[in-house]
Amino acid sequence: MLTVGTAFAAGSESAVPVMFAAEALHYDQENALVTADGRVEVMQGERLLIADQLQYDQLNNVVMARGNISIVEPDGSVYFAQEIELQDNLKSGVIKHFQARLSDNSKFAAQEARRVTEHIVKLKKAVYSPCKTCHADDEPLWQFKADAIKIDTERQKVSYRNAFFEVMGVPVFYTPYLSHATPNADRKSGLLRGRYRASNNLGAIITVPYYFNIAPNKDFTLTTIFTGQEGAVLSGKYRHLLPSGQYEIFSSMTYPQRRDSDGNRVPGHKFRGHIEGNGLFALNDIWQWGFDGKRSSDDTYLRLYRFGYEDLLTSRVFLQGQQERSYALLEAVTFQGLMAEDDPDTNQLVLPYFEMIYHSKPRVGGKQWFLDIGSAALTRDEGADTTRFSLNSGWILPITTEGGHL
Repeated sequence: MLTVGTAFAAGSESAVPVMFAAEALHYDQENALVTADGRVEVMQGERLLIADQLQYDQLNNVVMARGNISIVEPDGSVYFAQEIELQDNLKSGVIKHFQARLSDNSKFAAQEARRVTEHIVKLKKAVYSPCKTCHADDEPLWQFKADAIKIDTERQKVSYRNAFFEVMGVPVFYTPYLSHATPNADRKSGLLRGRYRASNNLGAIITVPYYFNIAPNKDFTLTTIFTGQEGAVLSGKYRHLLPSGQYEIFSSMTYPQRRDSDGNRVPGHKFRGHIEGNGLFALNDIWQWGFDGKRSSDDTYLRLYRFGYEDLLTSRVFLQGQQERSYALLEAVTFQGLMAEDDPDTNQLVLPYFEMIYHSKPRVGGKQWFLDIGSAALTRDEGADTTRFSLNSGWILPITTEGGHL
């Protein structure tokens, strides 16, 4: 392997050094032309070009490459081609038989690509899909085909002109214009990637989420779930980061037609839904409080709409503190059973639950005091209530014998 260091733009004070590597390298000093053959690698800054053959015209600052070409971008995206002509430090030019894999493994392909600037690539007769395929000839689950696609990494935007949305190779709808964010883009409000699946109980299911970038420390995602047999489900997730902590709330609701015990439709509608959330907040360096929990309108709602598969839902609010060898916890806990045999009237409410553990600092010889206090009060609408209190205290004096016994 032959390696040569040079400058990409002769006579420019801001020229970025370029490193060539190839099996064979020829330099025409009179015409300032570099020709490389065999496993050619060109690196400038964080950008890498790999090809079978390459010619570099230093006077005109033009790079011509042919055969099994790959261009690795600083953001992790990879472009593929069979023939390219690049100018201006690999920032602009024309690429024939273009293919690209972005940092999120989404893929582009086009008859021709024109690199307008360092940040903009324009594609003609192009295809985009984020879906994986088992074989090169397989159609992805869904894809966009467009007359023109523009990839703008500076504005973090991919836009389409005259595009068809295809599912398994079949056109579903047409749009004259469409855009979405590039991989690793900054947070922006807009539609997120939708999903499609099928269910025996719900029929065809299409999920359409919309993201609201409210502020740098909070956001909200509103998701509409369209089902073929049970109508629409609306869900939302709110997240908020505070100076003292953070919390998030997730909820869903629907209003389907009522069904009898055999699953047959009957007149009227019934509200179904759930809510869950968690949060943790610091009061000072020792104490913090928080909550976490989940509740459902009925036993089967979570499993039916894939919001969870628990048999028992636990919700609690707590206050806890920790300092050196001491720990204290005060909390209220409630439960919701989701099994068919669970009786809501026998659900327990634990209020309060208290626990405190204290260990003194070891003294001479390892002497140490300890104190462990616990109490709980359990109540329910039907069934026996329970109250308990425990106290465990003692003094530890470790003794090691000459024989090694403790």
